[in-house]
Amino acid sequence: MEFVKLVNSISTFTVQRFMKSIRSVIEHAIRSRPAHIRRGQAAFTTLFAIAPSVADEIRATPSDPFYSDERLPDFFAAIDRMTVNK
Repeated sequence: MEFVKLVNSISTFTVQRFMKSIRSVIEHAIRSRPAHIRRGQAAFTTLFAIAPSVADEIRATPSDPFYSDERLPDFFAAIDRMTVNK
């Protein structure tokens, strides 16, 4: 039983670290994007490149920032919720 708890805690920790690293990579992509790319485009495109299944969960929802930079807070909140729920 202790082994199962250990494995579950490692899995949770790993998912949380992975999601945090995704956020870090996206924030870097936003900061270093070319001038003709909007922040939301850079964020979503980067997410799709590194975690397509996560991007697919966000695509075409109110949290999808591709066409609207104003959705970036909701986008990051969705990523954070996925971290908590995994």
